[in-house]
Amino acid sequence: MCMQSNPSSKIAFFRSCIRLSIASLLSLSIIGCASSPPEPMALAPAASSPIDTWTLRAGLVVRTAQRASRATVLWRQNPANYTLRFTGLLGTGLFEVRGSESGEVEARFADGRRRQAQSPDRLLESEIGWSAPFSDLRYWIVGAVSPQADPAAEILLDAEGRVVSLKQSGWTVRYENYQLSGSLSLPERIHFSKGEVSAEVRVHAWTLKV
Repeated sequence: MCMQSNPSSKIAFFRSCIRLSIASLLSLSIIGCASSPPEPMALAPAASSPIDTWTLRAGLVVRTAQRASRATVLWRQNPANYTLRFTGLLGTGLFEVRGSESGEVEARFADGRRRQAQSPDRLLESEIGWSAPFSDLRYWIVGAVSPQADPAAEILLDAEGRVVSLKQSGWTVRYENYQLSGSLSLPERIHFSKGEVSAEVRVHAWTLKV
C-alpha cells in the first residue's frame, strides 16, 4: 500500500529552498562587493581639461631639407602673453621670442639685437626653420586640437581620451608618450611634420598654475 504525500508539505519544502537560495546569492553578492578593489581613477587628458597658463621645459629638434636645428626650450604661456627662450640654437646661444595676445611680437638675440615681427610664425621660420602656426601650436603642445584652425581632418584618441595623432592646418601631429602633471596627463614626446619639415619635442618638465 502506497502512502500519499501531503501537498502542503511539498509547498512548504519548496518555499524553504527558495528562501535559502536567495539568502545565499545575497551573501555572495555582499562578499564580492566588499572584496572587489576600487576602480582606478582615470587621468584627465589636457584635451578635455584645457589649460592656458603653464611653463614647459623641453628639447627641440627641427629638420628641414637644408638644415637641422637643436635647442633647449623654455616656454611660458598665459592668457595675456608668452615667452619662448631657445638656448644652444645653431650654436648662437640665446634666442627669445616675446609676444602678447594683442599681436606684439619681438625677438631678442644674445648679441643684443632686437627684431619686431607681425607674428611669431615668421620669426620661428626664419630663425629655426619651423613654420608651424603658433596660434595652433600652443594647443597642440598640450595635447589638444586647436580651436583657432579649421576642424581637424583626422583625430585619433586612445582608450583614456588622449590624442594619439591629429591632422590640422596641413600639419600631422603624433604623440608618443604622456606624463602626469597634477591631475592632467600631458604630452612628453611629440612629432610634427609637414612636407619636408619635421620637428620633435621631448618635454623634460611641465609646471602648471594651480
